[in-house]
Amino acid sequence: LIGMSAVGFFYGIFQIAAYNSAAGTSAAARAAFGRQIETFGRALSYILPLPVRADTVGGYLQWRVYGALPLLFGFWAVMSATGAGRGDEDRGLVEEWLGAGADVRRYLPARFCGFLVAAVVATAVTSAAIDIGALAGGAAPALGGVIEMSVAVLAVTMVCYGVGLVAAQFASSRAAAAGLGGGVLLLLFFINGFSRTVEGLHGVAAAISPFFYFDRSNPLRPGGTFDVAGSAGLLAAGVALVALATWLMKRRDIGSPTLARRARGRPVTHQPSSNPMLRAPITALLYEQRVGLLVWGLGAAAGAAFIASIGPQIVGLTSSGAFSAYLSAAGHGNPYVTVTAYFWFGIFEMVLAALAITSVARWSADDNQGPLETVLSTPISRSRVVVERAVALSLGTSAVIAASSLALFIAARAANIGLDA
Repeated sequence: LIGMSAVGFFYGIFQIAAYNSAAGTSAAARAAFGRQIETFGRALSYILPLPVRADTVGGYLQWRVYGALPLLFGFWAVMSATGAGRGDEDRGLVEEWLGAGADVRRYLPARFCGFLVAAVVATAVTSAAIDIGALAGGAAPALGGVIEMSVAVLAVTMVCYGVGLVAAQFASSRAAAAGLGGGVLLLLFFINGFSRTVEGLHGVAAAISPFFYFDRSNPLRPGGTFDVAGSAGLLAAGVALVALATWLMKRRDIGSPTLARRARGRPVTHQPSSNPMLRAPITALLYEQRVGLLVWGLGAAAGAAFIASIGPQIVGLTSSGAFSAYLSAAGHGNPYVTVTAYFWFGIFEMVLAALAITSVARWSADDNQGPLETVLSTPISRSRVVVERAVALSLGTSAVIAASSLALFIAARAANIGLDA
């Protein structure tokens, strides 16, 4: 709560200061600034909504600030939900509470309500900072619009919390739950992002992405409106996801995922495994992560191939005008290179960040739950453990990058886009 409130506060203050510095004070300067932002904003439509009337402080805030807050608050919600839905089980707290008479049907709804209070406070602090900063600059947006956008941010945040709770019911650890929830969140976010320029994804985004309904609320920009039904629907979806997570938690065993593999009987042995992968320092860590790295690699490859496949369609939608000139300039005369390679690697940075965070979270869980003590008793120094983990993460990340780049190159060639190998 304290951390997210601080992040939201300084993010809002920074963006207001950036607008006041870059837009200028005269009407002509702000009009020119708005035209530049609207051209540039199309290149970022997969991350931010398309800017409208960015020459006004309300239009700029709608695009740059409130366009980015859902993803920021959404990841906070997923991390908090996986901590409540799986992290407390990993530490044995849920068993203690149930043993003391707590009802499993009340556990997740209670955590949801607790996070709701925290999200209300963090959202209010962020919006207050934005409004105060804009007021200090002499161009504050309407207070009613700020309140309405705060409600929209809160609604999509609660859906993300519900996604995290459901993901926690299908994972065997908090790290796995965070990876699964974060992956689903990124998928929903980018489906909506590309639907802004790819007409064929519009129906898909409307069917599954909560960010689609958040985009329908734009009361800060001139002529914008607040989608009451969309925000109410998001809150209802958040409650429904909590109910689903509660039902799944009641059906499964505490400490086990909803879909657990059937245990197979094995003969008792006191000899170490003969698997050669487990006998080398670095390969042992990679072998333990083999399934996760395979999933990350396949997901990255699928995303890269998808970007390459829709590249011609995006370029076709922008065949004329300033944005087309921007694409050609950025791609050294080839707009297809910009849309495929540059757009994908911009997205891929966030994917790799999520991979690194989940990997470190898994090792942190090992440190708290006992495996690290076993390793150190062999004996192995702490510094060696850190170095081995760093090398393993580098190798695993390299494998994911290689899968992504190969898929991008092959898919681009299939779409008649010539990328330099």
